[in-house]
Amino acid sequence: MLFRSNPLQSSLRLRILVFFLLVSFVSILFLSVTFYFISADVIRKNSEKLLIDLIDQIADEVNGLFVDAHRTLRMVANDPKIQQVLRNPYPSSISELYSIELEVDNQLSFVQSYIKDIFGIYIVGANGTQYKSNFFSGREGDWHNTWWYQQVSHSYDTFWLGPHNGAFIVETTDQPIITVGESIIDKASGNSLGIVLLDIEVKTLEAMLKANLEGFGNILLADADRRVVCSIPQLILDPKRNRRFSPVSHQVTPINSEEYRTEGYLVYSSQIAMNNWLTIGMIPQNQLTKDMKSITTFIIVLIIAVCIIDTLVALYFTGKVANPIKKLMMLMKQVETGDFDVNMEIASKDELGKLSESFNVMVKKLDNSMKMLFENQRKLRKAELRALEAQINPHFLYNTLDSVCWLARAERSDEIINTVVALTKLLRIGLSRGDEIITIGNEVEHVDNYLIIQKMRYRKKFGYIIDVPEEIKQYKILKLVLQPLAENALYHGIKNKMEKGTIRISAEKNSNTIAFSISDTGIGMSQKQIAVLEKSLEDKDSTKAEGIGLKNVNERMKIYFGEEYGLSFKSEEGVGTVVSFKIPIIKGE
Repeated sequence: MLFRSNPLQSSLRLRILVFFLLVSFVSILFLSVTFYFISADVIRKNSEKLLIDLIDQIADEVNGLFVDAHRTLRMVANDPKIQQVLRNPYPSSISELYSIELEVDNQLSFVQSYIKDIFGIYIVGANGTQYKSNFFSGREGDWHNTWWYQQVSHSYDTFWLGPHNGAFIVETTDQPIITVGESIIDKASGNSLGIVLLDIEVKTLEAMLKANLEGFGNILLADADRRVVCSIPQLILDPKRNRRFSPVSHQVTPINSEEYRTEGYLVYSSQIAMNNWLTIGMIPQNQLTKDMKSITTFIIVLIIAVCIIDTLVALYFTGKVANPIKKLMMLMKQVETGDFDVNMEIASKDELGKLSESFNVMVKKLDNSMKMLFENQRKLRKAELRALEAQINPHFLYNTLDSVCWLARAERSDEIINTVVALTKLLRIGLSRGDEIITIGNEVEHVDNYLIIQKMRYRKKFGYIIDVPEEIKQYKILKLVLQPLAENALYHGIKNKMEKGTIRISAEKNSNTIAFSISDTGIGMSQKQIAVLEKSLEDKDSTKAEGIGLKNVNERMKIYFGEEYGLSFKSEEGVGTVVSFKIPIIKGE
């Protein structure tokens, strides 16, 4: 009653319509969403590339200015004439002081004229003198006890300070300035003769940051403590953060660069090599996707239009095909039950008519095919088993003949005779007149002959024990099962061990099965190696040479006896391995 009341269950046309529209809607939605995210990703990557290229370029320009400033400080601090002036005591007369100031000021002014974007160069001597490169009036005072003099004079490296309002030792308009300072060390005595300062106006740095990411981002310069020196355009920062950027996440970017993610921004920074300051570019995340609004509108309109068109097409289409398809489905249900005595009336010559004709032909062919299926399946399985044996027999023969050749080279004639006899029995039982199933007694004799041959070759390497009760030797087993397992135990277990090992083959009859185990005292395997081995046995590609003996034994037992049969492994490294399997009890032919 529930199905009858459900329109989707009672109306084929409605079901086709609903599913047709659902598939169409999901498809267009998937394509639209994919297009949206691909477009957003392209826009984001382009914005990131623009930001990275711009910030790296500005960092190079600012670094060039700082390198010039540093070079100028070193040149002034190491100038012999300036060092000589600072070694002398404070001039005793005003005329002498004025003469020295004029000479040194002119020299500093000359140096500044060759360095672009330098606001001023100043010297504060330990002897009480002070000199400047510009024409601003000097401030009066004892600068030796100021914090900046103490910090620069006691620094072993260039000291970078900024920004601050106005120069330290000349009268300015309190414009923002950064200062670079270095101690002047007497080359003769190693004592401090004073300090040299170099001022750069912040507006000079702002001019280098003039590119503003086309008006939708910010560019900043931050000092080594990540305090903002200047920004373009002026950036209003949260005072709680103390005008400092905190790294949220870190990625490796081009050399001397770091990438920081702050809430709401895409932030890329490039380190200035001279003083570890940073040029930082910031783009609000919402700016990256603002261009997606028009794409979103287009996608919505497209989805609505496609849904309307799909609905109209589906209504027309389902009305034409619903009834013939419904009848065809009913006939197919009959075929599913095994009734091939059905016939679809051909009411038209269009695609549905051709489909009906093809259905009638298919039913007839299917009826014939089903009759042939069981016979073909039996032949296919037989051919598959023979193919497996064709893979495994040459493998056995190769190893046996290799042992015979080794004995011949050693001129051990008696052992050659024993080996050839064992080989003859081995081949006789292996061929078994083409039989797939042989007695357990013959299979045990077969593996015994194989081990006799290998014992000739590896007499000091291993011994073996065959413990199979006589009462179970009359039952049947799949041919060529024990020998590949014994071979595997020898070559992969005992052969790789330094001391002598033992192979033991045993069997035990249970209620409905016979359980076999082939154990060795070889090198064993780890649990990881066992897992890899078991996985390889499940690999359907039988053309691989790796583990062909184990693989063929496992596959043949599953084909003959069922999927519940097959090989199982237990092993411990340094102790040995046990390979087990069981077969159903088979009597007679």
